[in-house]
Amino acid sequence: MNILDIGALAQSEALANGSLTARALMEATLERIDAVNGAVNAIVALRPRAELLAEADRADATPRVGWLHGIPIAIKDLSDAEGLPTAKGSPLFAG
Repeated sequence: MNILDIGALAQSEALANGSLTARALMEATLERIDAVNGAVNAIVALRPRAELLAEADRADATPRVGWLHGIPIAIKDLSDAEGLPTAKGSPLFAG
């Protein structure tokens, strides 16, 4: 079974019981993004792979803080987030 075919709660449980690492989940997520994002353009500003994997490694190395600990989360460009563009989904607001 592909870990991306189960819900976030099951992923969180797998992270908590050690049968899944945040790094493995991030790698699977990045592979899926690489495979489908060209067609769907859902991720408009992907941070560098090395940064995302380093964050996953830090999540693996620290005690869990909540059920989302280690779960990759995409930030839509509708919300302000440091280091990411906010265009509100419109070229009028880009930049």
